[in-house]
Order: sequence, then C-alpha cells, then structure tokens
Amino acid sequence: MNASKDENSAVFTEKQQPASEKLRDALHQAITVQHSPRMPAATPVPVVDELAKLAQLAQQGVICQAEFEQQKARLLAQ
Repeated sequence: MNASKDENSAVFTEKQQPASEKLRDALHQAITVQHSPRMPAATPVPVVDELAKLAQLAQQGVICQAEFEQQKARLLAQ
C-alpha cells in the first residue's frame, strides 16, 4: 500500500521523523487515557438527606437558623 495515496496516512521527511514520533506517542497516550477504565464518581448525597441533617443540626442548636437558611439555599441552588 502506498502511504502517499492513503487519506489516513501522513508522510514525514527524515528530518521531521523525531517530531512525528513524539506526536505519535502523545496521540497514543491520549487515546490510551481516553479508553482506560475510570473510577466511578462518588455517589452524591441526595439534597433531601442533606437538608434533613441541616434541619437536625439547627434543631439541636449546633447551627443557627441563619446558617441553616444559607446552607439550604446553597443546596437548593445546585
């Protein structure tokens, strides 16, 4: 097969070869990373559960009502 006629090939001169090999290696690494298994994202705590915890803290006096309202607004804005 003639690489100069293949639309999926690139032809480099001998002078360009070191740079082309670096490019090839970088592309190969990027493809490998893209296809490698990823760690699943941590399961987010449902907003309702967070609100319940905040309400309990407010009832116990651990946080003030203003702080409860602030955190509630933050959670609901997500």
